[in-house]
Amino acid sequence: GKNLRQRLAVYDLGGGTFDISIIEIRDKIFEVVATGGDAFLGGIDFDDRVMGWVMEGFMTDTGVDLSYDRVAIQRLREAAERAKITLSTTKDASIEVPFIARGPKGILNLDTKMSRGDLEEIVGDLVDRTITACSQIFDEAKMQPGDIDEVLLVGGQSRMPLVQAKAREYFDRDP
Repeated sequence: GKNLRQRLAVYDLGGGTFDISIIEIRDKIFEVVATGGDAFLGGIDFDDRVMGWVMEGFMTDTGVDLSYDRVAIQRLREAAERAKITLSTTKDASIEVPFIARGPKGILNLDTKMSRGDLEEIVGDLVDRTITACSQIFDEAKMQPGDIDEVLLVGGQSRMPLVQAKAREYFDRDP
């Protein structure tokens, strides 16, 4: 019911894709000025990076390669996603998967810690890809981030503090 006149950027980093849309609202008419993104970038890519980091550490510690065990991979994927989500609100997360593999000396448990800094280091380039996509869409629309009145972050992966910080830096305003 409001007579709004503003431009929004909708930064949508979900589980499977990243989309950026520039929307202009005039009275009750919503017009998509530009849209785009990266169909091969989403929260699952962040999970994969966490899994790789954990598997590499496990291999170093135990000499056991988990990458060939589908059951271990599935259990690790769930633990990696939980850790990633936890790191959006805390500085450290435990990644624990009991009885993940069998080693030369018997059953092995996975028990490691990951800090938010570790996570940000291994996924920083993925977050940068979202900003690159934003720049491309603004170039195509012949606009600047400063032309936007509001920035909306959408999708579960946008809860990550690094994502919020990069969006804040790029758009020069709090999302």
